[in-house]
Amino acid sequence: MADSYEELIQQLRLHLIDLRRQKGYSQEQVARLAEISLKHYQDLERGRSVNPGLRILWRLAQVHGIDLCELWRQPTT
Repeated sequence: MADSYEELIQQLRLHLIDLRRQKGYSQEQVARLAEISLKHYQDLERGRSVNPGLRILWRLAQVHGIDLCELWRQPTT
């Protein structure tokens, strides 16, 4: 469990990268499938989007075929 909000964002960032690579998707593909801009997705992966909306997080979970709460699990890489 994250001890701070910054750690939570870092966990989310790393897990998004890990999930995308596991699927073999480009950032562009994930952004398109999640119906968000490429820049917004890139900001999420860089940890620059520190307040992503629930709808965006839900869409990203759907793209990867996971439950919303699984976005915060520890990355495998």
